[in-house]
Amino acid sequence: MRRENLYIVLIILAFASGYVFSYFFNLSFFSDKEKSYKTGKLESRYLSEFKRKPDVKVKDLSEFSEIDETQINNIENLLNESAQKASSFDWFNSIKDENVLVLVKDFGDYPFTIKIDEGVYNIERGYDSSTKPTMVVPLTAYEILSLEEMLGDGELSYEDQYKIYYSLAVPALNSLYNIDALYTSGDKSLLKFDDLIQIEVTPEEPVYVNEIPINIYATALNVDGQWFVMEGLHGDPDWKINLTLAEATSLYTMGVYETREVGLNPSKLADLSERFLELIENAKVYRRK
Repeated sequence: MRRENLYIVLIILAFASGYVFSYFFNLSFFSDKEKSYKTGKLESRYLSEFKRKPDVKVKDLSEFSEIDETQINNIENLLNESAQKASSFDWFNSIKDENVLVLVKDFGDYPFTIKIDEGVYNIERGYDSSTKPTMVVPLTAYEILSLEEMLGDGELSYEDQYKIYYSLAVPALNSLYNIDALYTSGDKSLLKFDDLIQIEVTPEEPVYVNEIPINIYATALNVDGQWFVMEGLHGDPDWKINLTLAEATSLYTMGVYETREVGLNPSKLADLSERFLELIENAKVYRRK
């Protein structure tokens, strides 16, 4: 082979190998890229903007269920007693500006509104659609009774705490993905939001409800910019995290309360985002290849 042709071949091989190396390097190591199943190309994996889901529409179907005023009164009393007992715990004072909509599932989604802010609470029947709820919590009458009983002795065992988190995990995650800061203008890709993740809180000891072991599993996914959170582990996620109860509390506190407080202050938001992502990174137990 003539020397000039050899040079040309070497240049082509170098270019080709460089392209292949670059491709696989991007695919394997550039964590901000992934295959788009819409275009079939490598694109940014992180979402740059979000679209808020429509506000919750409460359909009170209680008139079609076999309940009476006495049963509604009992539920209202149980909620008030639970709130009163919870107010004796230090953590109750750390709850900030929560407007919780409780839907009693076996009472035809009968609505109660519970407002809690730094130790002060108020419970009312119904739902005021002019005030957006910070959290929507579907509960059965049995779960409401169990909550009051768990709070009764002024102490919460680990089992009790896990059962409470079990009921609140999906509502709390929905609340986190609905904070106002995510829906302001500007590129959100720096916050590193993937569109399919799984969250697990493994109990330190077995926890049972009606003699059946329970585990906190949740999947958060983004469809057309909108966030949806479901019970259970679904699909092959971008990553999965496993949290303790304390870490789950920190995640919610940073993601909701602290985010509200820092507002759009760039430096404070950057610091908060760094701490938030550090907690998540340390809790990752799976990452899709």
